[in-house]
Amino acid sequence: MSGTKHDNGKPKLSIIPTDALWGMAKALTYGANKYSLHNFRNGIDYTRLADAAMRHLTVWMEGEELDKESGNSHLDHAMASLAMLKFMSVHRKEFDDRWKPESEKEQVQETYETNIQEFEKFFGLDRNRFLNFKDKK
Repeated sequence: MSGTKHDNGKPKLSIIPTDALWGMAKALTYGANKYSLHNFRNGIDYTRLADAAMRHLTVWMEGEELDKESGNSHLDHAMASLAMLKFMSVHRKEFDDRWKPESEKEQVQETYETNIQEFEKFFGLDRNRFLNFKDKK
């Protein structure tokens, strides 16, 4: 007899190839030692991470297996860059520096303005009060 576990529909993390998992961990550890542990969580522009992933993929496509600086696989570095990019896209949207058409930029600005107005109304704040830094005498 075995216990019951209601996990239908949940991701099966056990199917991630361990070579990929370990390789990405090696590349992330290299970065942690070079910069600092969890440095990427402070925020990195989306395009910098996408560029890094693409650079590693293109040199790998040209036949170079290992990164000359780290000795790790270019594929491992590309996966690490994409993992950090995924983190940014979920948790640090303010680092989204991708090019967007003007119409989308206007929509983002309108949404931002609406959110600020709702925030001000909810908390009874006036942003102009916080934006005026002149000494009041």
